[in-house]
Amino acid sequence: MKEKFEENQDLMWQTDRYESLKLAESPWENNKVSISYTIPGIERKNEEDTNNLRVKTLEHIDNTYPHDTWTHIYTDGSSDNMKAGGAGIHIWHSDGSKEDIAKATGSICSNFKAQVIAIKTALKHIQANQDNSGEEQKYITFCDSQAALQSLEQTPTDQLSEAMAPLLKQNMEFQWIP
Repeated sequence: MKEKFEENQDLMWQTDRYESLKLAESPWENNKVSISYTIPGIERKNEEDTNNLRVKTLEHIDNTYPHDTWTHIYTDGSSDNMKAGGAGIHIWHSDGSKEDIAKATGSICSNFKAQVIAIKTALKHIQANQDNSGEEQKYITFCDSQAALQSLEQTPTDQLSEAMAPLLKQNMEFQWIP
C-alpha cells in the first residue's frame, strides 16, 4: 500500500511541477494559439436549460470550427473523490476519421489534474501523429474545465509546453464548453 501511495505521489508531483515556459515563443503571444472561455448566447451555465446549452454550444462549434477544416479534440478528466482517476480524449480529424484515447491518471488524482492530463495527452498524441504534408492544420481542443484552461495560460508545465511547441506553427485553439 505504501509503495502504491509513493508511486501515485510521484505522479502527482510530476503534474504539479510548474516551471517557466522555456520556449523561444510563448504560445499565448502567437496569434495562432488562443483560448476562448465563452459561447455566444450563454451568460451563465447554471442559469441555462441543459438543452439550450447543448444547442447553443453545438451551433457555435459548427459555425466556428467546421469539421471539414478543423480537427476537433474533446478532452475530459475526472476522479472518484481523490481515488481512481481517468482521462478521456475523442479526436475527430478533418478527414472524418476518429480516435478515442483513455488513460488512467492515478489513484490519487483530482478532477483538475485529470483534466490537465487529458489535455496534455491529447496534445502529445496530435504532435506524434501530425500530418507532415506541409499544409497548415487547424486544431480545436474542447474542455469543460475553465480552471484547466486557465492553468494553461497562467502556469503551463514544462511537459505541456513541450507538447505544444511543435504545434505552434499550426492554428491551435482551446474552447471551453459547458
